[in-house]
Amino acid sequence: MEAGTPTEPERAPEAASAAPGSVIRRHGVVTRIWHWVNAVAVLILLGSGLGISNAHPRLYWGRYGANFDHAWATLPHFPDWLTIPARYNLAISRRWHLFFALVLGFGLLAYMIGGLATRHFQRDLRIRGRELRPAAIWADFRQHLAFRFHDAQDPRAYNLFQKLS
Repeated sequence: MEAGTPTEPERAPEAASAAPGSVIRRHGVVTRIWHWVNAVAVLILLGSGLGISNAHPRLYWGRYGANFDHAWATLPHFPDWLTIPARYNLAISRRWHLFFALVLGFGLLAYMIGGLATRHFQRDLRIRGRELRPAAIWADFRQHLAFRFHDAQDPRAYNLFQKLS
C-alpha cells in the first residue's frame, strides 16, 4: 500500500455523492414504518367514520344536540364498499374507529418521544430565522407549486412547509 492512500474510501456527503436519479432515503426505517401505520390508521378511521355516519347521518348544533334541535346538515348514505364494516353495524364501526384512533394517537406519542430522544426535532425540524423571511417563504411556496419539495444541493433537508406540517 502506498503512503497517503486511504485505507477506507473517503466518505462524501450523501447529497454530493448521489447520482442523478438515485434514491435518497430521507427517513429511517422506524419513521417509514410509522408513516405506513399512520396511512393504514387514517384509511380505517375514514371507513369506520363513514360507517358511523351511515348509522346516524344528521349533524346537530345547539344546546341539546339530537334531542330537540333540528339537524343543520344531513349527510348522504355512503356505499357499503366504503364503510368498515361493509354492512350496517354501528357498534363494530365504533370499535374500529376508537381502536385506530388510539393507534394513531399512541403512534404520534411514540414518534414525539423518539424525536426528542434522537434530537430529530432540533436537528432537522427546527425553524430558523432565515427561513421566516418573506423572500424565503415566497421561494419555498413557488417551489411547492412547481412540485419541487427539496433542495437539489441537500436533498435530505426539509423546507419550511415540511417543517411546519
